[in-house]
Amino acid sequence: MRRRTRKLALDYETPPRVRIAVAVPFIFLLILWSPPGCGFLRPAPGGHATTVMEPLNESANGREIHLTRGETFEVRLQERPTTGFRWRLMSDGAPACVLVGDAFEAPTSSAPGSPGQHSWRFRVERAGQAIIELAALRPWDQDASPARVFRLTVTVAD
Repeated sequence: MRRRTRKLALDYETPPRVRIAVAVPFIFLLILWSPPGCGFLRPAPGGHATTVMEPLNESANGREIHLTRGETFEVRLQERPTTGFRWRLMSDGAPACVLVGDAFEAPTSSAPGSPGQHSWRFRVERAGQAIIELAALRPWDQDASPARVFRLTVTVAD
């Protein structure tokens, strides 16, 4: 009579739920017990940990935000290219802030006039105060005033 032994190793026959149930606590303990500075939270230049906040949208217009060196933030505004209006960066917050990304995400709906999302990512470099200003303009109408203006004040602590 042959005796059956239990397998203790996780192999291809082990159901995925079991593999996940074993792996998640192990990964959590690995992160929890890892020494500081080993790559999970890498400090940015200047010694401060990089923090990415929620994207700022139209509701942040006219607000002031307080950040520290090394942090990043994103401004995300609706843009309808079919109307001809495009957001143009009028003030990039230099020298306190540096623009690190500018992207447009096309509308998810195929309906005419659907808005897309235009986003700008900034990194805080220096202490001081910065102004981020964007204007919705038509490229061919240079003398017209903007249809909309977005203005954000960034105060950077040292």
